Amino acid sequence: MEQFHALIKKELLVKFRSSLPLWGMGFFQVGLALWLFWIYRFFQRGLADLDPVFRMLTTLFTILLPLYASGDVSEERRSGNWDLLSSFPLPASRILLAKFLSNTVWLAIHLFQAGVVLFSLLSFGDFDHGVVKGALLGLGIYGLLILGIGEWVSTLGKGLLLSYLLTLGILLALLLLPFWGGRFPFPDRFLDLVRYLSIPHHLDGFFRGKILLRSLGFFLGGIAIFFILSLQTVKGENRIISFMQILLVVLLVWNLSLQPLGFDWTDKKTYTISTVTKKVLSHLEGRVLISYFVSQPLTLRSAQPERIIEQLRSYVGEAEKVDLRIKYPESTEEMRHLMQAGLRTDADGYCSGIILEYRNELEVIPWITEPGNVEYLLTTHLLRLVDPARRTIGILRGDSEEAESEGLYPLLKATGFVLVEVQEVLEPPPSVSTILVLQGERLPPRKVEMLDRFLERGGSLLVFLDRVKVDREQNLKAILYPASDMLERIQKWGITVSPGLILDRSSLFLPVQRGEGKEAERFTLPYPPWIRVKGDGFDREHPITRGLSTFHLFWASPLMVRSLPGVRASVLARTSAESWVVEEPFPTDPYEAQSSVVRSVDRKGSYPVVVLVERGTSKLILVGDSQSMGDLLDSTKSYENYSFLLNALEWLSDPRGPIEIRNRFLRDNFLVIAGEEDPSVQLFYKVHLFLLPGIIFAGLVWQKVRKRKG
Repeated sequence: MEQFHALIKKELLVKFRSSLPLWGMGFFQVGLALWLFWIYRFFQRGLADLDPVFRMLTTLFTILLPLYASGDVSEERRSGNWDLLSSFPLPASRILLAKFLSNTVWLAIHLFQAGVVLFSLLSFGDFDHGVVKGALLGLGIYGLLILGIGEWVSTLGKGLLLSYLLTLGILLALLLLPFWGGRFPFPDRFLDLVRYLSIPHHLDGFFRGKILLRSLGFFLGGIAIFFILSLQTVKGENRIISFMQILLVVLLVWNLSLQPLGFDWTDKKTYTISTVTKKVLSHLEGRVLISYFVSQPLTLRSAQPERIIEQLRSYVGEAEKVDLRIKYPESTEEMRHLMQAGLRTDADGYCSGIILEYRNELEVIPWITEPGNVEYLLTTHLLRLVDPARRTIGILRGDSEEAESEGLYPLLKATGFVLVEVQEVLEPPPSVSTILVLQGERLPPRKVEMLDRFLERGGSLLVFLDRVKVDREQNLKAILYPASDMLERIQKWGITVSPGLILDRSSLFLPVQRGEGKEAERFTLPYPPWIRVKGDGFDREHPITRGLSTFHLFWASPLMVRSLPGVRASVLARTSAESWVVEEPFPTDPYEAQSSVVRSVDRKGSYPVVVLVERGTSKLILVGDSQSMGDLLDSTKSYENYSFLLNALEWLSDPRGPIEIRNRFLRDNFLVIAGEEDPSVQLFYKVHLFLLPGIIFAGLVWQKVRKRKG
């Protein structure tokens, strides 16, 4: 054992004296920093998404780590040291293991470098710590596989450069397998093998914070196989024995690949079946069949279909009365039937959707690509089958010429809601516990009275209401809506919609055209009346707004809240501190709006725009803007507004229901910084672009000086 430890120390010392580890550390640090700051421009994008960083780290490991292992045996043979090593009273397996373990030290150093960068980034946004830990584990075990492949290639007797290129070629082949598999019409069984041998498919689970036994088995099995191959090449043992050893490893790995077991490392346990779902499944009175239809090419493009299948298996494992069927539609006729049933396809004609069958009834999830969404969509659609009253909401629209968003009603249906029109009824049906009110400023008095009675009986309302009318056909001419019964009734609940218009520095951009014809100039301007609520503008303690990234409002009015006995009020969303309020005439012109702060009637900022009031079992959520669910949502691509809508309706319908599932996968997608000039960002720049590379460079200089003195 002492000789084994001595050999490891010798390998570490030889590598360190060669300066390769220091050059590798410098290349890693500078390469990651340059990519992060100047190529990908992480802070300029402002997105709290570490997945591109994980992919870049995979690339760096693929390029760098083969350098440490590719010359392990070939260089020893070239220098004549291999015969000396072979004369040691150590078996060849111990010699190879010593070289492998010494290389893991450099891998550990690079993992430490990656961890320093990743954990430093966590303070800049709503990141999942478990995902970062999973990514580091995945990168570490991938790095071990790289070292194993490199060591085997080095035993083939090639030079250092050729060994490095061969190792890199093997890794690229495994990384690009999905791409090549999708280019040729291979049989389904071969495609299954391609998917299993694809390194990105296995790393994807780690990068999501889901540690799967099959992926662990793939990497550990690969390391073991290449170690056996290295040993066979060095010792020249009986190939039958090596074959039997490899066959045993393959069988063990194959057995692990059949196990749907894994560990959910995410902070919110995104991939663990919730108690809400378990309760729904426990009350099933009949059998449920879940059929997942996915086109084979999609399974090669990404690992998402595979992750969806894993979630489906976890879901089915929670109940004896639920069956799962995975189908890969091939024929045009089969695809036509699926589309008639309600499934959608992408631009290439590929599908990824789910059909639920329960007691001769069907529920269709037309399109699904996000594994984190699987449980929510399954549970809400299952609830619509087994207990539709819990998913029933009323729809009431004011007499307005404004159009709703095209995707509004399809979205509500696609997320398992049962929609009931209450436009022409005297009273909502008993099954309706929540009503969605659009264009509430134009409701006739009899409808306002109906809503008042509905609230008094313990119902829930989500109301979108405007105070300022903007005519987009008349150069954005704006006027106040006259007083209405709805405005008066809302005051009974302690909310007043002020007769003003909010403008905010945190805003969207408005397309502007100057001139006409060929001389027309088109550009965009910041438009303060189109407000962007984000970050600390949300109440992060309330389930409705806990994980929202942003909410866009168009010509909104401030909401004033006063306390009333027995009424509990909460501000769910407010504008930024750099907002102001103006009264008529309203500055809706894009050039005038930016400078209108000089004639504001109030500049204190942080005005409430979404308010929740509760009295007993009655709940009312008021949004001071109808256009946030109008057609401007589509033209400005403000689709995050849908997240607010779904959260609000879920919470109003059942505060302990599917909203708890949604809050496990929803998070703020934006960085919590003021921009690249933020002091914390500047400190991050200086540390990772100058200080750490400078320390490594100083180490290289010190090493060169010592060599010259020696």
